Amino acid sequence: MVERSAQMAFAAGALVFPGGRIDDADRELAGGMAHDDAAKVAAIRETIEETAIPAGLDPLPGEDEARQLQDALAADRPLAGLLREAALSLNLQRLTAFARWVPVPAPLLLVGAGIVLSFLPFLSDLHIEPAIFFALFIPPLLFADGWLMPKRDFMSVLRPVLMLAFGLGMRRFASVRVVAIGGAQYPGEFPWTKNIFFVQHLPPAEHPSFFSSSRLTLNVTRSAMREMGWCPSGRLFEAAACGTPIISDWWEGLDEFFVPESEIFIATSAEDVLAVLQSDDAQLSRIAHAARERVLAEHTGAQRAVQFEEIIARVRVNEMATA
Repeated sequence: MVERSAQMAFAAGALVFPGGRIDDADRELAGGMAHDDAAKVAAIRETIEETAIPAGLDPLPGEDEARQLQDALAADRPLAGLLREAALSLNLQRLTAFARWVPVPAPLLLVGAGIVLSFLPFLSDLHIEPAIFFALFIPPLLFADGWLMPKRDFMSVLRPVLMLAFGLGMRRFASVRVVAIGGAQYPGEFPWTKNIFFVQHLPPAEHPSFFSSSRLTLNVTRSAMREMGWCPSGRLFEAAACGTPIISDWWEGLDEFFVPESEIFIATSAEDVLAVLQSDDAQLSRIAHAARERVLAEHTGAQRAVQFEEIIARVRVNEMATA
């Protein structure tokens, strides 16, 4: 066992076993092994890092070599690389799992606590508005889960999260008819409501009439295009050319096509979308007009053809100069 530093915020000075969470690198090092083996890899890494005891390694390193491994891990060097350099391998058979930590989801604890409190006589008539409950309890739970979630996992689900946020936001405008177009990429759990009219596919020839009949249009960029950056959907230019104000998620390079908040609205949450939906018509018209002027001046097919010819011409001049 080891003693935690007295300066630590959590369990300062406590006597604990070495340990920590399973990192992505631990899972990669476990490879095709059994699921529990990733936990064993994490146990070996944490034990070396905290105590310099090289449990689970073959051949067993000496004291000096174990200290070198500890220092390297403390410097955030990956365990896999250290094992290759030292010609060491993992021997997970030396570790035996004798207990499993089964975390109880925080929402279940809250529900259980609520049930217990409901039996207290002086709280039997206590009434809490649902809106207050959601404001006090749901955001902290979501923040805690988001904070612990690896960034790579978060980015992989960003698109459905944004679409779900938009769908849930539309519930607050149940009297407004909204047309949502997503082809086949809307998730099955999307919260369809009576105020959403879904079109599986809209032929390109009908795009102008659709955009022109919309008060606003929402653009949620595909993850591959968003990660690449500078890769706008053609729908942005179509909607802007029709004089329809656009709400879009953010991706790198967007501001080189449209000026945020002057030619296009940027939304990172459902609340951002709701705020734009509540904008007055004069503001929406001003944004839409500016975007249309930008498209007609810089983003038409003719403009792209001219730009392409200029690029080819510059390349040819450079080739001739170096010939």
